[in-house]
Amino acid sequence: MAVELRSLLDTIKSPRPALSRRLPPGMAKLVKWVERKLLAKVNYRGSTADRLLRHVSFQRLRASKKTPAMGPGLRSFVHSKAGAFP
Repeated sequence: MAVELRSLLDTIKSPRPALSRRLPPGMAKLVKWVERKLLAKVNYRGSTADRLLRHVSFQRLRASKKTPAMGPGLRSFVHSKAGAFP
C-alpha cells in the first residue's frame, strides 16, 4: 500500500504549499508538497492549540467522495469528530 500511495503522490507533486500558514521552524525541509486532488481518511488523537493534528495515522484514500473545494489554511479541513475544529 505504501509504495502505491507514494507512486500516486509523486504524480501530483507541487513546488509550493497550498497552505497560507507557515510551518514550524525546521519542518520545511521534511515536507513534500502535493496538489489537493485526493481525499484521505485519517485517524488522530487530538489537536494542538495552534490547530495541528496529533498522532495522525493514514487509513485509506476515499475514492467514493469528491474532494471538497479547499480554502486557504486548515479552514477547509474535513473531519468527522464533532467540535475538533471550528
